[in-house]
Amino acid sequence: MSTYIEMKNIFITKVQKDEQRTILEVCFENMHEPKYCRLFKATLEKESDWTIRSIAVYDSRKDRFLTVGSLYAPILYEEIKNKILQAFEQDAEFEQQLAQ
Repeated sequence: MSTYIEMKNIFITKVQKDEQRTILEVCFENMHEPKYCRLFKATLEKESDWTIRSIAVYDSRKDRFLTVGSLYAPILYEEIKNKILQAFEQDAEFEQQLAQ
């Protein structure tokens, strides 16, 4: 059970599809972060399974996205990756919509 990441307001901001893969850019809020850095952006890719290409967090104090891997300990980064992947792998309705 995850204790560090609580995903809210998940939305897809970009979809790129070809015959071999699908690439998504998704944004969500992590409610376990301070307000100035709750917005996360992840790029996911699916050939046979979903994988994470990148994760960034928006820091409103700096007005830019920062790479999550450089800000968090490896164990927390893995937890964030796994939570994102879990959200997409378990959503059959999402998979059906994406296939259309």
